[in-house]
This record gives sequence, structure tokens and C-alpha cells, in this order.
Amino acid sequence: MLRNAANLQLSTVKRTIPNQSHFIHSASHTTHSSQVVSEEGHHSQSESESDSNFESEHDETYEVSNSAKQFDNSVESAIRDWVIKFNVSKIAVSNLLKILKSHKCFSHLPTDSRSFLQTPLVTPLRFVPPGNYCHFGLDTGVLKSLSLLSDGFTGSLKLFVNVDGLPVFKSSNQQLWPILGRVNQLPYVFPIGIYYGNQKPQDSNLYLSELISDLKSVTQNGISVKGKSIAVNVAAFICDAPARALISCIKCHTGYYGCSKCTVKGKYVENRVVYTKANSILRTDDSFRQQTQNEHHNGRSIIEELNINMVNAFPYEYMHLVCLGVKTAFNKGTGQVESY
Repeated sequence: MLRNAANLQLSTVKRTIPNQSHFIHSASHTTHSSQVVSEEGHHSQSESESDSNFESEHDETYEVSNSAKQFDNSVESAIRDWVIKFNVSKIAVSNLLKILKSHKCFSHLPTDSRSFLQTPLVTPLRFVPPGNYCHFGLDTGVLKSLSLLSDGFTGSLKLFVNVDGLPVFKSSNQQLWPILGRVNQLPYVFPIGIYYGNQKPQDSNLYLSELISDLKSVTQNGISVKGKSIAVNVAAFICDAPARALISCIKCHTGYYGCSKCTVKGKYVENRVVYTKANSILRTDDSFRQQTQNEHHNGRSIIEELNINMVNAFPYEYMHLVCLGVKTAFNKGTGQVESY
């Protein structure tokens, strides 16, 4: 009877306790679910960190790429300046480019010097009878001059302009009439424009029109250098006697009224015109513009549109007046022979 009671109690206990295998399976399923959730969270965190690292690396790569491009551009600009400064031949530049292209840093460079120097394929010409004129611009030359200053520039610019004619060949009448510029005492002389033809320009105002337009612009508005506006003033036109007479529309130095400083009338002596008086009335800017001595003028010069003194802004230049003038005559008188 006691045995029956014990069996009954044992069966009752078994019914009240959950199935062990079911408990183990449930526990295992719970543990697996936790591991899955944990792995999914870890995977999501890893993806987030990966994306963050990728963006950071992408930004760093972009910055490095930009720095490399800026470095390449600065090197290319320095090489271009070097080629122009030392007048390096096109063949030498092309060979240098081929050497540089062998390195991966310069693989993007062209192999031809014309492409590298960005030589224009077409040169814009303007018909100025009886030839053609090419205008390079004033701003370009002024900015190039200022770029040569290591310490920058302060104050205003004084611009000197030179106009002269020169033959191209001895066997023909072909000639060039360049317009050159120079800023203050800087050593850099830059071209503003060049005329080419079989004769000198027939209309000096047409020849100088683009130059005067540029001069009016820079004298009125200044020129912008690194975000700073710098005032520009025309100091003088440096020309020999024929060029001075051409651009200012006055009689040449061989005429009776050819003196650009006073109103003296010349005399014809020994096959040449000479000026014998030393106390004649001096010309002024006002008398020049009003053309009080009409015989001195050949018309109106476009240079009168500038705010300059039409007498003082055209000085006599030293080379023809002294070196090839007085000194040559002195050497002939003394029998000395000196070459220049």
C-alpha cells in the first residue's frame, strides 16, 4: 500500500515538472536568438563604422587629389614661365615633356610644346591700311610685370609706351611697327600690339585705337591685382622723331615747323632744315590741343583723348639725340671712329 502511494506521488511530481528536453530546446532557441540579434547588431555597427571610414577615406582621397592637381598646375605654370624666360626651343620643350610623361605624376602632360604652351591656332588680325595689326592687350603685360615682383607692389603704376618702326628684311619694304610697354623701372618690356605691312600705318589713329581704349580703361578704373585695385598713370610715350611725329600727328623733324617743344620756324641750310633761334615761345599742352600754330599739326591725334600733357609726355629720347646725334657728329669732327 505504501508502494502504491509512492508511485502515485512520483507520477504527480512528473506531471508538474516541465519536459526537460523541451526546456533545453527552448533555452537553446533563446540563446540562438540572442546570438542572432547580437550578430545583427554587431554587423549593423560594423557597416556604420565601415561607411564612416569610407567617407573619411574618400574625403582624404579627394583632398589629396586636389592637392596633387594644384601641385601639377603650379609645376606646369613654372615650366611655362621657364620656357618663355629663357627662350627655350620648341624641340627642347617637346623632348622635356616626353621625359616627364614617363613618370606617372606627369602622364597627363601633352607631348607637343605647342599644346603645352597653349599656343593659339588662330591669331586675330585687324586691317590697318596698308597692313595688319595684332593687339595683345595692355592688362596682360602689366600683370606679367607685377608677377615678377617677389614682395608685391604698393602705390601707383607709371606706364611708359614705346612706338617704333623697323625693317624686317633688307631686300623688301616689309616692316614692323610694335607698340611696347614698361612699368616704372621694372626690367620687363612687354608687347602691347604689332603692326606689319609694306609701309608704315597710313592712319595713326586707327593704328592706336585699341591701345588708347586700353589706356583709358586702366587710367580711369585702375587694374585689379590679387583683389586690389592699383592706379595706373601714363608717364610718357618714348619714340624717335619719325614715330613721335606719326602718333602725335605733327610735322616731322625735317619740316620747317617740326620742333615739338617750341614754335621756332626752321631754315633750309646746306640741304637740311636747321633751327637757329633759341628763344622761341615754348609749346604748352593747351596750345597744342588748340593748335595755335596750325603749321605744326597734321590733324588730330587720338592720344589727345588721354589725360596727359601732349608736350611733356613726348620727351626727346637719349639714343638718337646723343649717342647717334651729337656724339657721332663730334667723332666725325675729331676724326675718331667708334662703333656701337
